[in-house]
Amino acid sequence: MKQEAEAGFIFDTQTINRMELLVLDALNWRMRSVTPFSFVHFFVSLFELKDPSSSQPLKDRATEIIFKAQNGKHPFISETFL
Repeated sequence: MKQEAEAGFIFDTQTINRMELLVLDALNWRMRSVTPFSFVHFFVSLFELKDPSSSQPLKDRATEIIFKAQNGKHPFISETFL
């Protein structure tokens, strides 16, 4: 267990983590991962589609592209770029 010393105070890693979580909780901040999937709904809404049922195929295609890009298998993204 590593300890940090600053101005005469000694805190171990567990104490620092607990303090960070207390601050986040007090600010009502949620800890979550932001991924490309977090933005799919936003970008699909920008298209202003006349037929709402056509948004699902668009979301499906975006999801497919994201997964392929993560694996370096999308034709527009070379493996050297990733």
